[in-house]
Amino acid sequence: MSQKFSPSIVRIIQSDFAAMVGVLIPASMVIIIVFVTVMGLFPEQSGYAIQQDPQALTIFFYALLAGIAVGIPLTAWRVSLIQKLFERSLETPRQDYRSILFSRPLLG
Repeated sequence: MSQKFSPSIVRIIQSDFAAMVGVLIPASMVIIIVFVTVMGLFPEQSGYAIQQDPQALTIFFYALLAGIAVGIPLTAWRVSLIQKLFERSLETPRQDYRSILFSRPLLG
């Protein structure tokens, strides 16, 4: 029996929309938290000192936790689903496609 092909986790995340969203939401929240924290350290550039309001970062932190709580299980579910799909798949024999004629019907 031939060896089954199974795509890597990185390829599955790249090609599957739901798995990609499950990774991008927590990653984007981390970027937002870092950006807001850094801009808060330079209030003359941001126009607002984030450290004066201790509740300002909590919204982003809770969004990060929610993104992790939803994103990681979603990504794990989609990766396992696609890997199981490839485990049950059958490989088709190689065909010679040069013998197929592609023609377009003439208009008029």
